[in-house]
Amino acid sequence: MELANSGSLPCIKQQFSFVLRFSCNAIRRYRLVNRDRQS
Repeated sequence: MELANSGSLPCIKQQFSFVLRFSCNAIRRYRLVNRDRQS
């Protein structure tokens, strides 16, 4: 796998943004569940 290849760069960026969005959603869901459990 060659990172220097400019063709693979957009793919990596897209994957990174997807992972970022997924983790943000997971954290938000986790906080909501915790809030429901405490009340």
